[in-house]
Amino acid sequence: MTQSAEKSAEQTIITRNDAIIDAVKKQMAAEKTSQADLARVLGVSTTLINQVLKGIYKGDLGSILLKLEQWSADRRDAAEARAQAVTAPDFMETPTAVEFMTALSVSQQLKKYIIITGAPGVGKTMAAREYFRRHSAVTMVTLSPVVSRPLSLLQHLSDELNISTRVQSRMTRNLIDYWNARPGGMLIVDEAQHLSTQALDELRSIHDQSAVGIALLGNENLIERLTGDNTAVEFGQLRSRFSIRVRRRTPMPQDIEMMLNAWAISSKEMRVFLVKVASKLGHLRTLNNVLEMAVALAQGKQAALELKHLKQAYVYQSGHQLEGA
Repeated sequence: MTQSAEKSAEQTIITRNDAIIDAVKKQMAAEKTSQADLARVLGVSTTLINQVLKGIYKGDLGSILLKLEQWSADRRDAAEARAQAVTAPDFMETPTAVEFMTALSVSQQLKKYIIITGAPGVGKTMAAREYFRRHSAVTMVTLSPVVSRPLSLLQHLSDELNISTRVQSRMTRNLIDYWNARPGGMLIVDEAQHLSTQALDELRSIHDQSAVGIALLGNENLIERLTGDNTAVEFGQLRSRFSIRVRRRTPMPQDIEMMLNAWAISSKEMRVFLVKVASKLGHLRTLNNVLEMAVALAQGKQAALELKHLKQAYVYQSGHQLEGA
């Protein structure tokens, strides 16, 4: 090899080495990786990394540059995987969501007392929250077991609306006056199955005197109490007040299809598995949780989402394997 060729080859090596070091520096800056962090990952000393990055290392530069080049490539691949990864979709107007939101709209426009019930995970709360987000005249409260009696309900509503009175009879009157002063208002009560019969009747009284639209959202127990075979007088009075009853025990097939499309699930075997997941307790909520966890598992291994990640995520969620899958 001529002297000129040797110089050219040497310069090529130097240029390539500089390019590797420059790429590593940029990657470190972008990810806020310290020299100590990088040294720990590569299993070398911080001093060695410092000297290599400064261009003053006198040892076997080739071997350390190979490690640095691989580290930089791995970090770029991981960043690309994160950028391309599927993520949980925002609210989707599934057929079931449209059904729920239509009922809420009728309740608000016609000032009706309605009931929406269904199994956990069919999308009641998500649809109600979206309706609440879109309409400024809507008040939405979510109840818990401690809010079951008339007084606790009235206190909860008063706090939500910044009404300070604590005398029960006055609280009822203030709530009625509040909605009478705001025509077109609406109250959405989520987790309404926690309410006692007396508390439900208190809402009926507020509705009758203010004509505010009221929507009760709850589980199957709620609709069984209010629209079933119970012949008690108080249930009969409540039952006759409901203008709309929407009951959804399971999500519609189109709901599931929309969610899988939103998650960009194209694999037939993955879709078949996830349809089975959506048929289990928790329905769309469980489906979404499994997908979120499966994506996290895949990202942790810097891999594309596969059926094995979905199956592993389901086991984590449920504590057992999906029967027949």
